[in-house]
Amino acid sequence: KNDVAATMSSSIPILNVQKVSDFTAASCNKLVKQCLYLHQEDPPKPLDSKVYITDEVDKVEYYSIRYDIPNGESYEQVIADLLPNIFTEMSAMTDGINFNITYYQDVVLDSYIHDEGKYIAIFKKVSPELITFRTDEKDSTVVGSHPDCVGKPCLHHQNVMDFDTFHQVNFPSAKWACLNTSGCHTTDRRHSLWALRNYFEGSNAEEVMMTKPLAPIVAECNTKKEGCSDPPCQKGRTCMPLPAEYQDKDAPVPTAEGITIVKNPIPDLYITQVEDSGFVMNNNAYREIQTLHTTLEKEGIPFQQDTAVQFNYASLYDLPWRRLLYLGFPKMSDGGSE
Repeated sequence: KNDVAATMSSSIPILNVQKVSDFTAASCNKLVKQCLYLHQEDPPKPLDSKVYITDEVDKVEYYSIRYDIPNGESYEQVIADLLPNIFTEMSAMTDGINFNITYYQDVVLDSYIHDEGKYIAIFKKVSPELITFRTDEKDSTVVGSHPDCVGKPCLHHQNVMDFDTFHQVNFPSAKWACLNTSGCHTTDRRHSLWALRNYFEGSNAEEVMMTKPLAPIVAECNTKKEGCSDPPCQKGRTCMPLPAEYQDKDAPVPTAEGITIVKNPIPDLYITQVEDSGFVMNNNAYREIQTLHTTLEKEGIPFQQDTAVQFNYASLYDLPWRRLLYLGFPKMSDGGSE
């Protein structure tokens, strides 16, 4: 059932991807994604809106454990009881310096790749093509609600790995509107927020008033001490996720200078958090981010030391803004460069 009525071949593995939280959710709220490997480089387009072709997946790396389902117990209950114990054991094996186990805690893989028995798999390396769920062709980015978002739809970050005093996180695959600034001063941040708000409210090439952007508001500050005539040189960037309806179609073209539409602009982050802080950081927030900087250096974890990131789930339209603030630094890329 595709646009050229062609018969295609597929092969194992057949992968069932499911959110960890769904193992204890009501049946009507569950999302399970089943993936099959295609041999074709340019496969025909599916006609069923629930079937889609992902971008190429380079490598699927995971840890797996065999399990049995005792008589009288459900599959969901067995996995719901098993996963917390697995995550606790894996966390206990990691010392953060000499031996690290990186793993993803929000989505697991039920694999039919084995000949015998049932195996549950935990992703070692996050693959956005596999962990992003689509409910239909027009909504490919998972947008949900979270206590941080005060009941409103948001693009909430996902835990990749928990450490004692901080977390490694990333955001689901999505398109964002971003604005670069020449500095990180409060006035630069304020200018960015108003420019982005104007874009969403119709200051764009189509003069279309878009629905409210999703939370969070993410601000970066990059400080370069070398090659700067008047050190320190700072460059800022503020980003907000596009509304859900523009995630799978072209968004209106920005007319304001510096605003760009970028897919997945925020890398993996190491973050901590501060209660009751505004978007302009207070003294407690400065202390927390300095503590995180010292901790990452002490534990030998590579990170982008000259780029600080902060975000919260306040809305441009909702005051007050004083709430939980997340602070941190980008993870160093796998190649070791920023």
